[in-house]
Amino acid sequence: MKMAKNMCNSEGTLDDTEFSKPMPWIGIYIATASLLCLISMAADLIKGFKARKLWFPCKYFCLNATSLTIIAVTVKLSVDLNTPMPHRHDQLAKLASSAIICTIMANSMPSLGVTQNTETMMNVMAMAILVITMIVNICIQFATGVIYEFWVEHGVIMFLMIVLLMIMTSSGLSLPKMKHYMELKYQMNEEVLREISKQKEKEFSNVTDKVRDELMRFWMMAHTSSPQFILGRSVSCTASGAFCVLSTLTLLEAMLRSYFMPWTVKFCTGECDYKWSTILILIVQVGAVGVGTIAPALRWFSAVKYRCPNVRKRNPKRVFQVESYWTDTTWTLKFGSSTSSLGSGTKQDLRQFILHLEGEEELVEVMMKENWDATCHWVQQGEKRQPKLVMELLEKKCSMLQGFKGVAEFDCDQILPLHGVEPPPYSWSLPIVTLASIIVSLPNIEKCLVKNLISTLNEGLPYVKFIENNIDKDGKLIKVRKAAEIVWLGADLYGKWLDVDLYELSLPNKNLNETLETLAECAKTRITKTILLLNQDIVRGHNASEKLFEVLIVIISDILGACLTNLPHVISIKCLSSSIEEREDRVRQAVLFLGKTKKIIEMLEKRAYPKVNFCRGTNVEDWHLMHKQKKFCCPSLLSSLEENDAYTDPSKLRDLCLNID
Repeated sequence: MKMAKNMCNSEGTLDDTEFSKPMPWIGIYIATASLLCLISMAADLIKGFKARKLWFPCKYFCLNATSLTIIAVTVKLSVDLNTPMPHRHDQLAKLASSAIICTIMANSMPSLGVTQNTETMMNVMAMAILVITMIVNICIQFATGVIYEFWVEHGVIMFLMIVLLMIMTSSGLSLPKMKHYMELKYQMNEEVLREISKQKEKEFSNVTDKVRDELMRFWMMAHTSSPQFILGRSVSCTASGAFCVLSTLTLLEAMLRSYFMPWTVKFCTGECDYKWSTILILIVQVGAVGVGTIAPALRWFSAVKYRCPNVRKRNPKRVFQVESYWTDTTWTLKFGSSTSSLGSGTKQDLRQFILHLEGEEELVEVMMKENWDATCHWVQQGEKRQPKLVMELLEKKCSMLQGFKGVAEFDCDQILPLHGVEPPPYSWSLPIVTLASIIVSLPNIEKCLVKNLISTLNEGLPYVKFIENNIDKDGKLIKVRKAAEIVWLGADLYGKWLDVDLYELSLPNKNLNETLETLAECAKTRITKTILLLNQDIVRGHNASEKLFEVLIVIISDILGACLTNLPHVISIKCLSSSIEEREDRVRQAVLFLGKTKKIIEMLEKRAYPKVNFCRGTNVEDWHLMHKQKKFCCPSLLSSLEENDAYTDPSKLRDLCLNID
């Protein structure tokens, strides 16, 4: 077999002159990985400042399989055993490669709380293997002479590596116990919160204030029990900030000494295989160390600021006591009664909902001051993104005063089930997208009206999906909901109902009755057949498309309005039944949804007839049953209310309440 190229020289020995040619490109690869670390740490830093979270949670720079691979590439210079590094920038690049791992460990410490316990320990083990490998390889390079300068600095940084690794390992080992402790406290305080909400229910003039007050307490519990926040304020994480600063100062001292005190160091001449790329690596990694040190340093400074003023007031024995969750794997929780009283302002009420570990008593007041107004901030953010098109549709078309009568008009019992099989219950989204598809197919309708409807539903369907996801916990309607998503995707993007071209059916020369019959035959849905059956007079009359368009718009707005009456209930249950790792995000999303839908909830509360019970969820079948039983029929009151549809006095409707048993 003939080789493409003979790697032996004329003397028969291996020719290795070409081996080092790719090394500058490998250097660029290392610099790129370092740049990714720098960017992700900077992104977390900026996000922390913007959110006013000076404990800097990790969102972009978290320990996982991807980041650990990037970190392994970043520190390649430290584990390179035999590449000669003769110049000043070569030796400094070796030192920077060692220092950056200290920065990475300190910076990413809170990210241990993002993952599940097993994955957390796997990530810690992977980091331990990497750090131990680096230390062994650096020691080998001491012996071989690859590292011949900055021995003291390398020794200091290796010591800091070991300390930071021990801190990370101890944090990872104690984290499951911390989570368990916080989970029990959360469940206990959740019951207290429910009791307080019932006691204070009559104090609120509207539903939104009640939900906001409840979410404020949920937020305080979820935020203070967040695993990232637990680690971010822990003594181990704040101590890692001090060691991170020390490693950065060590690197800075070496750089200043080599450039401003050249007589203290002596470098060699020669050629480095990485060539000019070591300068690039040095610049990027020094920048990464500098940027990455800011967050750990600020965590440390914040801890000193908040803890030190209280140290003198505490028992000296208590200062040096080791908290039990660090050592006792069979920890028995001891809960005392709440020490804070109620009724003297929001801040005092929130104190009992701040979940803290043993030894964090002095931080309770700090956490309350910094987080008590967080829900107001997120509500305001949500108010900036209100669904204006949905609000306009409900204002103009929804028959709130008639009990959202359109909910009962899209399905008729006279239509026999297909194939003799009883159809599954309706989801909220399926009738909406089906009726919208019918509107798209109507001939002689202005395109701008159809486009406006599509834009409105694109704005409103995410709220419908939010409600369905939280009410249908058992997944009984999951197939129906997926079918609705597929139907709407086709109608919105391609103008098709499955294989039927809706825009072709809407051509001016098409007959409305034929269009509906075609849809009824192809779609085989009770909804389409119901519309055709109940609107025969309209279909055969003059301006049939325009009249049917108005009928369908009212039905869609009624279904959407009835669905949105679930918002207060769904926003409240959004905070329940979630893992401790994702609970804070779920509460934040719930508060954002409250801000986005605040005006809609207030509109429904003021004008909906009968008065809706916002304390429980309802589905389409509940509204069908209510209309069949005519639970809310009161013609005299309705006629008087219809004369002034702009505002409805809730006191007139107190005795009429939708409460499906």
